[in-house]
Amino acid sequence: MGKQDNKTKSETWMRSAREDLETASDLCRLKRYAPACFYAQQSAEKAFKAILIAVDNSVSRTHTLGRLVQETSVFLTLPDDVSAVRRLDLFYLPTRYPDSLPDGSTPADVFTESQAQDAIRSVEGALSFLGRSLTHYHESASSLPTPTGRL
Repeated sequence: MGKQDNKTKSETWMRSAREDLETASDLCRLKRYAPACFYAQQSAEKAFKAILIAVDNSVSRTHTLGRLVQETSVFLTLPDDVSAVRRLDLFYLPTRYPDSLPDGSTPADVFTESQAQDAIRSVEGALSFLGRSLTHYHESASSLPTPTGRL
């Protein structure tokens, strides 16, 4: 992919986050709730990494939303609903691997439409906020907004 500037790199990550959210929605419509939950988690992860890349030009080598929320909150005040996506960490492994579930269960047996829809709604809100924050950061090139949009 070559060396990219922070703006281009962070926008690429945010675009990928939006694509994953769209995939999650498509999978939910197909009643594939476990992978929908996983793609929602991935979408949130990539959106937080987009912010971190913009500010620090680094990608945290973690898949833990709790850690990404914590790293991001050092320089961006996150609304509670955005911080709450950390609960989607529960969807990282068990949505894909039967050995992380009770004996005899598969992800399709465990994850529900309600969980998938809730995850998608949570990520939609987080992506909206983080996307606006990223745009503001690139336009001002110096600071991130507060949740109300004021510096």
